[in-house]
Amino acid sequence: MNPDSDKLARELEAEFAEDFAQVCVLDVIDSSNAEAARRIEAGQESSQLIVARSQSAGRGRRGRQWLSPLDAGLYISLTRSFSQSPDELRGLSLVTALTVQEAVHSLGLSESRVKWPNDVLVADRKLAGILLETCPHGEGNVIIFGIGINLDLPDQLLKGLDRPVTDLQREMGRKVTQSELLSGLLPRWLANVDLFQRQGFAAFVERWNACDRYRGVAIDIINGSHRQRGISRGVNEEGALLLDTGQGQERISGGEVSPSLRPVSAGDNPSPGAEQS
Repeated sequence: MNPDSDKLARELEAEFAEDFAQVCVLDVIDSSNAEAARRIEAGQESSQLIVARSQSAGRGRRGRQWLSPLDAGLYISLTRSFSQSPDELRGLSLVTALTVQEAVHSLGLSESRVKWPNDVLVADRKLAGILLETCPHGEGNVIIFGIGINLDLPDQLLKGLDRPVTDLQREMGRKVTQSELLSGLLPRWLANVDLFQRQGFAAFVERWNACDRYRGVAIDIINGSHRQRGISRGVNEEGALLLDTGQGQERISGGEVSPSLRPVSAGDNPSPGAEQS
């Protein structure tokens, strides 16, 4: 193991030994989520923390690639066992994004905001993404919480991306280490997951809506080849997005948010169906 990886592993084990049955820091892995799934399927403990300094096959939502150069980001997977059904746990994705936003805010990044259902942005530039996956375990399920946060991306990589992306180095003007970010992130994540298990997403609605980048803004909901337009009214106690279509308010449980390229008007009549993109 690289000396830097060994040092980080010792720091994490000393601080979080009571919270995770296993702590692992890897120099390179295909995907921290894939590694977590392999460990759970092999019968290992359901409470794990896996940190990768780089990933060769990092994944984002909807099968997208998450580029993960060495030490350019924080790439971690956390696992927890839950007795509830996957449908009852949907709000955990939003809780995790909110946790990341609060962690970077505590480091001094006051401009960070959340984007439904699980991104963290600075303005319209993506800083972090979340990927939750379910792995059957005994009579319940283990949720794998994959978190990717950009720390210091190479300029050449940024030029090749097809969407606005940023990192902590660019936004804060200083280097943020993996250790520093983990120290701000993990205690918040542990506390927020515990609160979710006791009170559900209702405990987070006000906090989410207060830092929702697109609340009150005209947006498009893109779900596959379909697009629906409206004004975002934040989220409800189940974590569903509330979309004001001009014909009423709809609860959206799936899809992606994109800023609308034209304003919503009464003549749009978007509520009966979704238009082709």
